[in-house]
Amino acid sequence: MGFDIGSGSTKILVAKVDFCEHKILEVLYTDSKPVPFNEDLERSKDEKLSAEIIERGLKTLTELTAKGRTYKPKKTYGVATSVFRKAHNGIDVIKGYAKKLNLRLEVISQIDEAMLGFISVRSFTNEKKIVVWDIGGGSMQMWSQHENKKPETYLGDLASVTFKNMVIEAVELKNPDSVTTPNPIGDKREQIIAFARAYAKIHVPADLKMAIRERTMIGVGGVHSQSIKKQLNLNDDHLFYTVDDLEKAGKAQSEKSDKDLTGDYRATDVTNLLLVQGFMEGLGIKEVKIINATLLQGAVLK
Repeated sequence: MGFDIGSGSTKILVAKVDFCEHKILEVLYTDSKPVPFNEDLERSKDEKLSAEIIERGLKTLTELTAKGRTYKPKKTYGVATSVFRKAHNGIDVIKGYAKKLNLRLEVISQIDEAMLGFISVRSFTNEKKIVVWDIGGGSMQMWSQHENKKPETYLGDLASVTFKNMVIEAVELKNPDSVTTPNPIGDKREQIIAFARAYAKIHVPADLKMAIRERTMIGVGGVHSQSIKKQLNLNDDHLFYTVDDLEKAGKAQSEKSDKDLTGDYRATDVTNLLLVQGFMEGLGIKEVKIINATLLQGAVLK
């Protein structure tokens, strides 16, 4: 039984695994619940998670754990990511959850997060020449490793929630402490894409840019497998998308307000499209293949 306690959602996976072959044999149960830890921290005055969000997180984790334990798992392990690295009380929160629920949980480093994402993807595919691109609520990772060579990596803080708040503050000139959504984006779409495009060109290392040109880009995490997939109306028979797909969807979605959008993550959905489009243009990524992998697969295989 594995847990991924992320910046915007908490996920669980219960599975039968073959540790020798490093493969998941059968998924018994999986679920994901929104818990906006990162939104809470972004509004904090003392860089700590609030008592309210800690309680909400505990309630969610308790519910998921109870359901998972009905399958009588022999092993449990959970990881907590970006927001818990940033929050002054993040490690203490996770230690508290672990003690109350008798779980093995730990806050992992961003490089471990990227590596677990890579391991998760490898449990789905035998393709060797890949770059794994994981975008969460508070961090973004890219990881590529060919054979036994040193991995090429990008570890950044511009992600779903942080990018959305940047748009509210720097582009729309509003206060993200009081304004929770940038929608509708309207005619600011091109400016937002241009920022993401320039950011990618400046911050992604040269060796990884070279790897991207000759390897398959695999998109994982909630932004790719939920937000982008939903907005592009992709199905399990067609889990590829291009810049042209994002351009078309972005134009339509940018005219919508939150009341015109659906789902628990509507405040970040449109800016997710623009963030990904900007990065694809900045790095010369022609196509992204979505694999429904999260840190969960790496967690249950660890």
